[in-house]
Amino acid sequence: MFVVRSIRSGLGLIFVGVLVLVSPAASAQTEQITALKDAARKVNLSGRQRMLTQFMAKSACFASINVRFDHHRQKAGFSHYLFAETLGGLRNGSAVQGMLPETHADVLKGLDKVEAHWSRFGAAVEVWLKATGDFQKALDDVFELNVPTLKAMNETVKLIETAYSQGGAMSPGLALAINVAGRQRMLSQKASKEFCLIARGDSSKAARMALQGTIELFSKSLERLKVGDADGTMPSAPSAAIKSQLDVVSSKWLPFKAILQSVADGAPVSEADIAFIADNNEDLLGAMNKAVFLYEEVS
Repeated sequence: MFVVRSIRSGLGLIFVGVLVLVSPAASAQTEQITALKDAARKVNLSGRQRMLTQFMAKSACFASINVRFDHHRQKAGFSHYLFAETLGGLRNGSAVQGMLPETHADVLKGLDKVEAHWSRFGAAVEVWLKATGDFQKALDDVFELNVPTLKAMNETVKLIETAYSQGGAMSPGLALAINVAGRQRMLSQKASKEFCLIARGDSSKAARMALQGTIELFSKSLERLKVGDADGTMPSAPSAAIKSQLDVVSSKWLPFKAILQSVADGAPVSEADIAFIADNNEDLLGAMNKAVFLYEEVS
């Protein structure tokens, strides 16, 4: 059996190494996972799956314009592995990932839909990573299939949020906050992908409108996480540590947003812009990811 280490990185709290089998001791550990911890972890990690779809597509885009080629292929490869491992954990449970087997029928149906999309999207990413077969077709498929996979995963996150909050495993406000905070990770990568596609040559109005929508949702959601909803549906940041981390995210988002907004408004993409987004998007992701795990710890 391999030793698995938890680490903090641009991809968040992740594990290194391949799980060949789980020992009886590890299986017993699943019995010690409380309902509250299971619920919070499932909302978190299902939300992270959304981010991974965009991380892979973003990586493929930057690699396709020869920006940090080896880095992006390596990170895309790990993201592919992590998505598949987490998808299995969400369904079957995982002592390593801190999740119990799924029992809600609606959630299981949602995971079925995700798996159907992943079978195509994941295969395209794998062909691109291995540079076998029709390389260009695989790249085109990555760009085409990432959004449907994202949408299916997002629908499943909402099903998980509803199932575990209405079932009493966690408060609806906390479940929503973990979902929204987790979505920010995805938006950081989606915006980077959309920026890269424009830099790659997609100068259409639709491309810039898509980027604009992502910018606006990230900004509004960040403020919402800080102050909460007026009707109390989602609470304001519930701890000093979370408030402080959201301020860190804001400080990283402002210069990032300035470049994205300029491009969304129609400005040409400069080499300096490409370098900044390529070099800093994972830092923004990591800062937001830290906030998500702080929310999970509230549980």
